[in-house]
Amino acid sequence: MKYIYLLFTILFVPSIALFSGCSDDSITNSVTTTDKFPARTEAELSLNAGASVIPGSVVYVDLENLDAPPDSVNGDTGSIGEDVIPYTYTGTAMHRIKLGAGALFKARLVSECGEVMYQLNAPGDSARVTIPAGKYKLYLTSTVSSDGAYGYSKPVFIHPDSSAIRSGAGMPPQGGYIPWQLDQLLETGKCPNCDLVGAQITGKNLTGADLNHSDLSNAVLFKASFGFANFSGAVLEGANIYQSSFKFANFRGANLSNSQWRYIELDLADMCETNRSRAFFSDIYFFLRPFCWE
Repeated sequence: MKYIYLLFTILFVPSIALFSGCSDDSITNSVTTTDKFPARTEAELSLNAGASVIPGSVVYVDLENLDAPPDSVNGDTGSIGEDVIPYTYTGTAMHRIKLGAGALFKARLVSECGEVMYQLNAPGDSARVTIPAGKYKLYLTSTVSSDGAYGYSKPVFIHPDSSAIRSGAGMPPQGGYIPWQLDQLLETGKCPNCDLVGAQITGKNLTGADLNHSDLSNAVLFKASFGFANFSGAVLEGANIYQSSFKFANFRGANLSNSQWRYIELDLADMCETNRSRAFFSDIYFFLRPFCWE
């Protein structure tokens, strides 16, 4: 089966401004960097009407094509062909929002009083806008119809622009990792006992990597290859892991609690003695069953 992943990147630039909301009240506010931004999924948002996303969080949704049939199994946040994500902005800031080059959807952010903060209609479209503190809804609307060949929905990711973060132009999304340790992992494949909290690893071949007892809490691993990698004793609490391979990887004794795993290869991976409390696994593939897989 073919999966198409779309990136919706957001770059956060903190600022201070005077603003007014839907009422006549005016306040001054500012954005500050926090240590962690919780990851969110469409399933979670659909089950909890009071849930809200913080700017900077990694968000994953399955956006249905325009004529897809109703899905009675997976949670949905909007009508067919559209997902609605509630956002809470706690401070005023200038934001740059950009649709990925392969985006097959439109995006618009609407305030509680109905004001459209930005509207992006085509791949590569971007906006730079000051968004006041308040509650908003982000509407993602599909632009394609289903032909049934590759399913009826497309995964959409929303996450901060890691390149902008490394350049110092943005705020780290889930903070904490040590940059030189991430560089060490990418260059040598060896980073035991490393602090990689909130790190984003996309499209990398890290076959045989040594990450034993490293902290990858809230990390994002996307389209990465970790065959034969050593994650023994590692912490992946709250990690978001998509379309990646972990064939023959060693997770013995690792903490996988509250993590999200989608479209993953796990042939003969060692999952013994792992903490999988509240971890979510979907579309897990293997010809050879992982050890201690239940």
